[in-house]
Amino acid sequence: MFFNYIKTAWRSLWKNKAFSLINIMGLILGIASSILLFAYVGYQLSYDRSHKNGKDIYRVSLQYYQNNNLIFKSAENYSAVGPALKKDFPDVLNEARLYNMGAKNNCVFNYKNEVFKETEFLYADPSFLTMFSFPFAVGDPATALDMPNTAVISASEAKKIFGSSEAATGKYIQMDDDDRNSEICKITGVFQDIPQNSHLQFKILFSYSTLDSRRGGAKRYENDWNRKDFYTYILLRPGTNPASLAEQFSVFVKKYAPEEQKNNTESRLVLQPLEKIHLTSNLDDEAGVNGNEKTVVFLIIIAVFIISIAWINYINLTTAGSIERAKEIGIRKVLGSSYRQLVKQFLIESLSVNGISFLLAVILVVTVQPFFHNLLGEELPISILFSSKYGLTFIFFLILGSVLS
Repeated sequence: MFFNYIKTAWRSLWKNKAFSLINIMGLILGIASSILLFAYVGYQLSYDRSHKNGKDIYRVSLQYYQNNNLIFKSAENYSAVGPALKKDFPDVLNEARLYNMGAKNNCVFNYKNEVFKETEFLYADPSFLTMFSFPFAVGDPATALDMPNTAVISASEAKKIFGSSEAATGKYIQMDDDDRNSEICKITGVFQDIPQNSHLQFKILFSYSTLDSRRGGAKRYENDWNRKDFYTYILLRPGTNPASLAEQFSVFVKKYAPEEQKNNTESRLVLQPLEKIHLTSNLDDEAGVNGNEKTVVFLIIIAVFIISIAWINYINLTTAGSIERAKEIGIRKVLGSSYRQLVKQFLIESLSVNGISFLLAVILVVTVQPFFHNLLGEELPISILFSSKYGLTFIFFLILGSVLS
């Protein structure tokens, strides 16, 4: 019976193929456009959400005041902040510092007289690899950066340097920079390539303790409260109120940097949730180019607006086309079709048009996806619609709208 309704509905559509073609084309373009927009929105919202402890990880950024005037807001902080926070606050379970050497200096790496430059290069505390959930292909993230002059490297970088036939672990690479630092580190692990939806991008990590042998040593890289060069992340105990913790930072800074009061300066520490950094943070010294939360909201509004217009257009055209079908409906009534049968026919017809339009829209999206990838310079995985609450909400909205239209 159901298939008979479908057969009858599509026979009627074929008789009015001009209206049907316009309806389907309008729906295809509207649905495809909204899918692309929501896929991009879903991808922007997915940044840094793959980490097991992500909801409890915060970056400690810095606001610096002089004579009560804001001088700068920086994503970087002092080297002593992280260890001091862990020491003074029981709710801070762990801390990790990163030194963004690749962005600050011209770093050249050497392996067997093969020279290459790498900008995505950081020094990292050993705790960084356990706080975050970057998967390893080879090695133990819990111990890989424990010792000075050790390093971990991404899978793609390992293949580029050592080739596919040579194991990276156990090999030594040398780094030379503009400040005449020359460090040789042993590779102790290989991690999988960092996904693009991470605000931190790196291909090589040197152990943080390697910095202690440099000029300035521990004073600069471990206990400094003057030079902001380091990204600082802390892991809070689950259930900790970050706002209550941040209220204590003023006294905390005065304890470790009492000279600021004499100089009429003030360092204010700010907690930034890891999962919100990409869309809400726009500070000096960011690790990379971040997105914009307002842009994401506008894109959601535009996507809903486009699909709504497509449905309104569909309803208007269908209503206009019903005049042409008055004779058909009259004949069906004379032949004994009931009101309920006619309603079923038109509902099945509508759902069929929307369903076919949706499938064709998905095919269109898959076809143009590489073009959008090249245009935006970012991944645009359609699968994100089925793996996030925002995407599933959009799919439900599409289905509900199709039924209502």
